[in-house]
Amino acid sequence: MNTVVENLKESAEELESSLKKLLLEHSQIKRWNDPDSGIIHFGGDYKWLPLKEEGLQTQSKVLEDYRRFFAIVRSLLREQPKKNLTVLEESDQLLNRVIEQNEVTYIGNTVVSQKRCCDEKQTRTS
Repeated sequence: MNTVVENLKESAEELESSLKKLLLEHSQIKRWNDPDSGIIHFGGDYKWLPLKEEGLQTQSKVLEDYRRFFAIVRSLLREQPKKNLTVLEESDQLLNRVIEQNEVTYIGNTVVSQKRCCDEKQTRTS
């Protein structure tokens, strides 16, 4: 029988694998704001391209799994100092933005997105 920590680590590893599949096999990022255009934009210079059907299915599963995982983590850490909870919420926001892929981004490619998300996961499960 596994402990809660062992179960969370297993869930995190499965989530990381699914996220890698989403980002590296199905997702694409394109530069939409040409830096030489003279247009000043306060936001990311890149955007997520629409996912195809298989990518949408993978995204849906990753998002559902992530939300379930994060709800457990948030519940377990609810008594932590405010500083730690702030870091947790910032990590959650980053991961949600990358999984949902519905806004412009500063991240220029999916490999960097995947790495940043996995770094966030490591921060939370360490």
